[in-house]
Formats: sequence, C-alpha cells, structure tokens
Amino acid sequence: MARLGSVVQRFPPRVLDGVGVGILAAVLVAMQPAMAQSQAGDLQVYHLAVRRLLTDDVYHHGYPDWPFTYPPSALVLLGFAGLPWPVARGLMLTLSVAACAVTMTLTIRAAAPGSRWVRPGPVAVATALMLLSPAVVVGTWLGQAAPVVLGLSAVAAYGHRPTRDGIVIAVAAAIKLTPALFVVHWALTGRRRHVLRASVAFAVITGATALVMPRSSWWYFGQGGMLRAAQDYDSPSNQAISGTLARLGLDSAAGRGLAVVLALLALPWALLVARRLHRAGRSAVAIPLVGVWSGLAAPLAWIHAFGWWVPLAVGAGMTAVGRRDRAAALLALLGPLVMYLGPWGAPGTDGAVTALWCANNLIVGVIVTLLLQGPVRGEPTRPAAEPAGPGQRARAAVGPA
Repeated sequence: MARLGSVVQRFPPRVLDGVGVGILAAVLVAMQPAMAQSQAGDLQVYHLAVRRLLTDDVYHHGYPDWPFTYPPSALVLLGFAGLPWPVARGLMLTLSVAACAVTMTLTIRAAAPGSRWVRPGPVAVATALMLLSPAVVVGTWLGQAAPVVLGLSAVAAYGHRPTRDGIVIAVAAAIKLTPALFVVHWALTGRRRHVLRASVAFAVITGATALVMPRSSWWYFGQGGMLRAAQDYDSPSNQAISGTLARLGLDSAAGRGLAVVLALLALPWALLVARRLHRAGRSAVAIPLVGVWSGLAAPLAWIHAFGWWVPLAVGAGMTAVGRRDRAAALLALLGPLVMYLGPWGAPGTDGAVTALWCANNLIVGVIVTLLLQGPVRGEPTRPAAEPAGPGQRARAAVGPA
C-alpha cells in the first residue's frame, strides 16, 4: 500500500480523478446489460408488499414462499408503494451505487484523513471494486436493500453525532436487523449517547409498525419470519454459521441451537477485536469488521449481506502495520470472490468439502479476524525499514486528536 501511495502521489490530482471516475463509469456501463435482464425478485417483493401495508397483509402478496423481511421494513420503505416499477427499479440501483460510494468515501476518510486518497479518483476506484464484489453484484441483481442498508450503517457507524447516527442506524436496522450489532459496538466503545438514541429510535419505528400492522407484526415476530425461511438454511447462499452446519447435515433444531451457541462464542471475540482496533485509531478496520460479523452471527445471512468485505480490505490495507494486516486485507478482498467462484454444483463435489467451500464468508471471516488480532509475538509493531501507510502518515501530520 505504501508503494501504491507513492505511485498515486506522482499523478496530478485532476488526472487521478479523471482516471478513477472513468474506471467507475466503465464498471457501471458494463453492469447495465446484466441489470436490465435481472428479475429483481427481492425488489418486487418490497414493491408488492408495501402496497398491502395498510391492509395489514404484507405476507400474502403473490410471493407466498418469500417472507417480506419483517414488518418495520414495510414502514421504512413505504415510498415504493406509489412508484411505477421501472422508477422503483432505477431508484434502487441509484441508491445502491450511491451507498457504495458513501461507504468507501467514509472508509478512506477514516483510514487516511486529509490525504490525496480521499479525492474523487481513488474513491471512485474503491467504489468500482465494491460494486464488483459478489455481495453487491448479487444484491443489485436481486434489487436487494442490503447495499442501501450498508450505506446507512456506514453513515451512522463512522459518525460522531449521537442523535443523527442513532436515528440512521435505527432506520437501517428496521430494514435489516443485522445493523443493530453496531449498537453493541458503540456500547463496547463507551458511546452511551449513541446507544440510547439508537434504542429509542428503533423502539419508535417498531412501535409505529405494530400500530399500523398489528397482525403482521405479531405473526412475524411470534413465529412466521423464521418458519418461512427455515427451508433455506442449507442453501449455499446462506453464509451464516447456521448455514454451514445445515450443509454439513445439521439442518435441524439441534443444529440451529448449536449455531446459536457458536455465534454467541465467536461474536464477543470479534467485537473485542473490533474494540481494540477502534481504540488504536483504526476505525476504518473496526467498523467493517463489525459489519462482516453482523452477517456471520445472524440466524440467516445471504450472500448480499456481506458488502463490508471491500471496505474492510481497503481499511486494513491503508492502515496496515505489519504483514498480518496486509494478509488480512488481501484475504478480505480476494477470499470471498475466489470461494464464490468455487465448485458449486460441479460433479463429484457433494459432501463436506463443498459444504465448507460454500461457507466462504465464515471461513474468511474467522481467518481475517485472527489476523487482525495483533502482530505475531516478537514482531515489532512496525518494522524500522517499512514505510508508514498513508493513514499513519496523515495522522502523524495532523498530530494527536
């Protein structure tokens, strides 16, 4: 990363920006044919279900086998109800691209504040990488709200305004429950006002939903949401711990109970690693790490829930202090892609090997978290001959906070 930084510094800012924006534009143009052919099934669920919000019937709308996330989503996404389908589709695509750009801008700004990396060119290239990642490709193909949720989570997690950040994360958690893990991260890092504002805002959204849709809310939170999705636990798309166990033959109540136990053991470890990174001034790594584990520890987490990998790779690479950090960055960037393109459905690949291969996010997540725990014993925090990364140089220039 340091060598790449020296190369970047040689380019005039306008040239750097032009090249970066050109790369992003090329990626967007290349994506258009595939996006035009996609059915955007998840967005159709949103679009049809929200129209039934006022009749309290969001779970019987033409897609009986696809649960509509959970009731607060309908209230947050109410604006889709009055939009024609082409407009809704175009709006979701626009919001997805914007969410990736916002996420990468905030990540790079946290990793290298005040440096040339924060210019439009490098941010555009990072956004292009994020758009090409498996999670975002699948999410945009389905018309999923996951990229938008990720962008909202990034605004809140990187922010320093308790009221705004609490409301934003509550909205994100109302669409997909997993961003609530950032509230736990706030609690561990001592940001009590953030926790309070987020808890109150989420309670208000959930309560308002229960008033508008009492029957749907009772059914979903009581039993329906998980029962509807139970048939898909062993799907290769389920990247949570429960999905791994299901593919290994534990697709049962006992297997799901074991998945909960493993999640409760692994999640505190990951959150403590994130807290340590945050206290070391590496929020550009801590926040994406929490985002990754918000999917891994969930009861169900599809591929499109893991858009945090590219921000994690960029944050870890730009603030790297040793070989382990660089390895973590490389694995976070390439690991999910390589395993996503693995032997799914190939002849003779049934069994444990394929089951584990399909658990790419879990495997990569555990290894990356291990690498980010700290330097190898006996290895100095920063070798004397190794130049500082751009994040460290920028922080050194501005002095301590």
